[in-house]
Amino acid sequence: VGFAGGGWNGVEDFFVVRNSDAHAWVEIYDGHAQEWLRVDPTPGASPNDPELSLPATFEEETGVSAWVDSLRMQWYRRIVNFDQTDQVELATTMIDLGDELLAVISTRLKEIGASLKQWIATPFSRSSFVRSGVAIGICLGLVVLWRARYYWLSLVSKLLRRPQALNPIRREAARHLTRLRVRLAETDQDSPRLEAYQGIRMELEVLRFGPEVPIDTAKPIFTQAKRLLRRRSKI
Repeated sequence: VGFAGGGWNGVEDFFVVRNSDAHAWVEIYDGHAQEWLRVDPTPGASPNDPELSLPATFEEETGVSAWVDSLRMQWYRRIVNFDQTDQVELATTMIDLGDELLAVISTRLKEIGASLKQWIATPFSRSSFVRSGVAIGICLGLVVLWRARYYWLSLVSKLLRRPQALNPIRREAARHLTRLRVRLAETDQDSPRLEAYQGIRMELEVLRFGPEVPIDTAKPIFTQAKRLLRRRSKI
């Protein structure tokens, strides 16, 4: 008895032999040769010799079943049978990947350093001064735009005549209120931070639902809300 057939899983590269591939051979005695001969009476089922390396019903498995079998094999290889050999193999692979990443980073840093040295050694010209001035101006402009983002968003909202609910100050207050509700639900009633949370919630609700206020008035409230929400109170 044994197995005849099976398949090759091309997803994970392994042979699959199932219980449905179980098979039995018979032996008959040849009186003339005076030896036992292994014979398979099942027509077309398998070759007569079950020790052949390539069964007659060998096939390559594809599709969903092949993916499922590959996941099952990964489970047994990486979880169930994860022994010291696998640990060493995984550690070696991670070390190799780390060495490759460090080599790439080192190469890039050397290239950047060489470019900087070449740029410093190159005499300044009018065009280089212009390019440097443009780059510095762009960076400063981005910083100014980011620091004044509430003002510009409010101005754009007014120009587009959007409803008040879409005002950037109101949206920022709504975002902080959403996080604050979660924090209040996680805080005990006797926590020393509860009073501070409730106080900042009232100020945020005024910004969210009350009359419009300038950014200079709303910014300190947002800063205080960020500071409170950044700290985790003990529950």
